Amino acid sequence: MLTMAPDGVIALPKTQLSCPASLCKKPDSPQEELAPSLLASAGVTAAWAQKSQRCSYCGLVYTSDGDARTIRGYFNNPVFPEGWRPIYV
Repeated sequence: MLTMAPDGVIALPKTQLSCPASLCKKPDSPQEELAPSLLASAGVTAAWAQKSQRCSYCGLVYTSDGDARTIRGYFNNPVFPEGWRPIYV
């Protein structure tokens, strides 16, 4: 069942992972599995967007593959304007 987070993000059930962002002030905050349609509505159509997670505190979006996590960007981060902000590495 989809739920709506306080910031308006519709998300799938929360996971127990911690945020991989080194600057996140609450790394143990709930992590959400994002509904692919949310990122698609922001113009993200990459295959990884089908299974991405988001920190409910800082908005970091990342993917997990076993123990490895790849940071993809921010979605509705409280510091940046709303929407998708990719990270280029």
